[in-house]
Amino acid sequence: MTLHRIATLILILLALLPQAKGTMRIDSLMDELSTTITQRGAFEQRKEDLLHQLRERLSNTDDDEVRFLVMNDLFDEYRPYDTDSALLYCDRREALARKMNCQDRIVNAMLNKTNVMAQTGMYAEAMETLHKMNRSDIPDALAQYYYYVVNNLYNNMADYTINGHDRELYRRISNLYKDSIVDVSQPGSIQYVTNLADLYTSQHQYAKSVDLLENYLDTAQYTTHDRAKLRYALAHAYRQKGDEEKYKENLIQSAIADQQACVREYVSLRELAMLLYKEGDIHHAHDFLDIAMADAQKGHARLRQIELDQIFPIVNDAYLKEINRQHRTLTILAIVIAFVT
Repeated sequence: MTLHRIATLILILLALLPQAKGTMRIDSLMDELSTTITQRGAFEQRKEDLLHQLRERLSNTDDDEVRFLVMNDLFDEYRPYDTDSALLYCDRREALARKMNCQDRIVNAMLNKTNVMAQTGMYAEAMETLHKMNRSDIPDALAQYYYYVVNNLYNNMADYTINGHDRELYRRISNLYKDSIVDVSQPGSIQYVTNLADLYTSQHQYAKSVDLLENYLDTAQYTTHDRAKLRYALAHAYRQKGDEEKYKENLIQSAIADQQACVREYVSLRELAMLLYKEGDIHHAHDFLDIAMADAQKGHARLRQIELDQIFPIVNDAYLKEINRQHRTLTILAIVIAFVT
């Protein structure tokens, strides 16, 4: 075998290898995400076991007080997992609250329903339900949740409206309610920290947002799902600050936590897929979008399905072209190997 032929073979082999796009830290996180994805079945089984236990508790009691609390737990578990089931328990909780003639619980159930409707793009229905409640009807104990639900509704409307004037109006209203959430939240709580960080980001105080979130992640206790949300918020604070590497690191960590929490209504994995697509990592981008589409369909996350339906064909087309390119390269490699041996 001549030196020239050896060099040619090495170049072709290098062409087949994926090109490194990140630091060792990012590579390590990507490996962790890949491992986590292989465990999705176990996470889902654990979630289904918990839901089964809660449904059993509900069916085995006639105590309305207990039933209301268990349905609240079912709502919390279903909201990021299956929005249709979450809405079902919203309706059942509201009916039970009316039977119990408890105004605070009626309001709580209606706010739950408004929140899920906003999450699924049912903006007209969410606004209609919201307008059935007067601000004066909201008890102090639910003030923070009320502000959160209204903020979430207007924020989602701003994200999906095609009218620039309306988008700016909805953003302003959303930020007003973020102020209110911070005012009524317990300092140091996750609601206080995430909304204050959002306000810092909206005011272009990105370093303050980063410091606040980093400190909370390092010192506080929170659920796996909360970690996903915190990491996503931190990712965008870093991106606004101009640190693309930290943006990517935290986006991956958010996607890992979403998978571990068995959440189906999420953004991180889809956003990471599009980032990888732009970087040329077509295989990971395609695989992650495929997972995100399956989760959105199972979880009836309709807005996520619409978003994915718009971008998946673009990535899938690039994926098919990449597969064809690799097949051609392998064919050439086989010819070269036959030639040099």
